[in-house]
Amino acid sequence: MPLNSLSAAYRRQPRQRTASDIATALALVLLEGVICLWLALGAAMDEWAQAQDGSTPGSGSADHTVDVWMLWLGIAVLVTAAIAVARKAPWTVGVQSVAGLLLLLSALSPGPDQAPPAPVPTPAPYYSPCYSGSGTCG
Repeated sequence: MPLNSLSAAYRRQPRQRTASDIATALALVLLEGVICLWLALGAAMDEWAQAQDGSTPGSGSADHTVDVWMLWLGIAVLVTAAIAVARKAPWTVGVQSVAGLLLLLSALSPGPDQAPPAPVPTPAPYYSPCYSGSGTCG
């Protein structure tokens, strides 16, 4: 099928009705929210179980597993947004794009158990800064 006929077929496709578009966007966001809550609850229960067993909380792979699932969910949401583009559903595209980017950012962000970077050491007392043209550079 030539490319011109594909673009003509896309232009002939009617735009999604606004009411059904908004309803679809809300239903998908609610479903994604339930999945995220389920993942968060599962991770919290794993942490609680590790604390009850006496092992070090956070030492297991539960946090990593949640991050991987959140990453895959974010990718699936962005694929859903791409499908919504093909279906001419602008509300679903917008809502799914924002939700997908937020999921990917939350999956890729560092966790609270990661240590902050070490502070920059203070210079020695005999250190003199070198300013351009000052003549004190050594």
